[in-house]
Amino acid sequence: MNKNLAGARIKVDKDKIIKMYQDNMRVTLIAKKYNVVESTIYMNLKNWGIPLKRGVWVKQAKPRKHWEREFSPELLAKRKENTRINNQYIKSYKVVEIAHDKFLVQDLLKKPEVGK
Repeated sequence: MNKNLAGARIKVDKDKIIKMYQDNMRVTLIAKKYNVVESTIYMNLKNWGIPLKRGVWVKQAKPRKHWEREFSPELLAKRKENTRINNQYIKSYKVVEIAHDKFLVQDLLKKPEVGK
């Protein structure tokens, strides 16, 4: 359909489009029916003084990444129990950084005041 004809048809069917929009018909469907893009419908609704409903539709669930996986309820319960047991018996642990301490001692011995 010619753009000018589509625009004229939209202007003729103004009340019909407003009614469809207020009856919660999706703008994409209205635009498809009139063979125009969504922004044309939004622009006309705005020009006609109709308050726009943006963000009304429920967002679709975000697709999971291929590396994300869902764990079974049994495995999640087991992990929770193991965490509880570990937290009960392992209060803290200390990691000794021997290499880091060795470099600190070497740096101290290289200083002229300490090496004397």
